[in-house]
Amino acid sequence: METLGEDPHIVNVNGPRYGAIHGPDRRLIGLNNIELITDRPFEVNVREIKQVKREWPDRAMVISLMVPCEEANWADILTRIEDTEADGIELNFGCPHGMSERGMGAAVGQVPEYIEMVARWCKAHTRMPVIVKLTPNITDIRRPAQAALAGGADAVSLINTINSITSA
Repeated sequence: METLGEDPHIVNVNGPRYGAIHGPDRRLIGLNNIELITDRPFEVNVREIKQVKREWPDRAMVISLMVPCEEANWADILTRIEDTEADGIELNFGCPHGMSERGMGAAVGQVPEYIEMVARWCKAHTRMPVIVKLTPNITDIRRPAQAALAGGADAVSLINTINSITSA
């Protein structure tokens, strides 16, 4: 499930959610995701997660989360996600765009001590498996991966979103 956050929800860009990167011959060589986290109200997402789990109970549902780096915020959102009967959570520490100014996304993923701390909080506050999504926007990805495991994460995943600039 697309990355959820706390209410009040954020406002994404109006219009295209991707920027194109073209080569000298104008062939497309990459896309830059400029969407932040979901801009839909949290309760709408929760209602839909519950519905999907009711209709397809045999399918795994992993919820991506991006929350400020405070234990109380994580504990609160984890309680609300557990009520949906989701099968796991992904801590979105990979995204380099949009939420770093709030101390989320790659701003956390670039600091192994933060990764370990938040993974530990999540393991303390949920029964669900915890997957830490790492950022490639770091010199050595092994340190954040080791920190996630030291914090008790059940798995790590990788993201291919790298810092980039798009132009018209």
